[in-house]
Amino acid sequence: MKYIKISLAVAALLTLFVSCTKRTFEPVLGDTKVQFVNPTMELSLTGQYHFVPIQMVEQSTTSALATVVLKSAVATLPDGTTREIVEREKTDTVAAEIIFTSKEVYIGPYDSTTDGTGLPYNNLEFRLPYYRDYQAVTLEFELVGNNVEGNSTCVYTAEKAQGVVIEGVYTFTSNYWPESPTDVAFTKESDSKYWFVYATENGDISAERDGNTLIFSLTDYVEYEGLKLQLCQLLEDGYYPSTPVQITFDNAGFVLDNGMFYGDFEQARGLILSYPGATGVKK
Repeated sequence: MKYIKISLAVAALLTLFVSCTKRTFEPVLGDTKVQFVNPTMELSLTGQYHFVPIQMVEQSTTSALATVVLKSAVATLPDGTTREIVEREKTDTVAAEIIFTSKEVYIGPYDSTTDGTGLPYNNLEFRLPYYRDYQAVTLEFELVGNNVEGNSTCVYTAEKAQGVVIEGVYTFTSNYWPESPTDVAFTKESDSKYWFVYATENGDISAERDGNTLIFSLTDYVEYEGLKLQLCQLLEDGYYPSTPVQITFDNAGFVLDNGMFYGDFEQARGLILSYPGATGVKK
């Protein structure tokens, strides 16, 4: 009985060892040809994750492997200049400007449930970590190998919508205080950083640009006539020092998205007190 128990224990350990052994998946590859779904792609540049579909040229019961090379990658900067986007290996992600999940894309066999009457496909996936720095990107991909037929190249273009010119002087009409229209200004320090100008000539409070919206600092302040002036949200029930002011612009002017309290947080005194919806017209 003792020997039987020992043998059973050894068998259990062997079973556990086998079940924990790492297994590799090797898809069964056929000779089905592959191509890019679209020879050209034009999209909006709104995020860092991007996908380029690759498909079989016919329905197949075996998988296919598509191998992609990046022929060129160019970024257009907000000032209109262009430069190369640098590709590095996936392990060197600190300074990489384009990162591929893999440039070998496996396409699974035809499945009527998922593919319907279409063709099996999969996506080339890549990431542009610094997309916020670009106005547009143009990438050229090529399929290589013996199983390429049809669209062997794809030119991928992604571009941000052209933004409005924010900097300038506006006639601002508050819906609370001041009672009369007053001039406010916005100056541009860089493509992403702007300044609200009201009490001082050099700029009062800084803001970060996100599309056509300025989001203002909660920590910047300027001292003016005994007040420590800061910007925060203002609603009808009060002001909120932990919520930044957001102002959205178009070609005609701007609107306060969430109100504006421009004043001294501690003294509860302000130069501008406006609820959401107040507008400014560009002069």
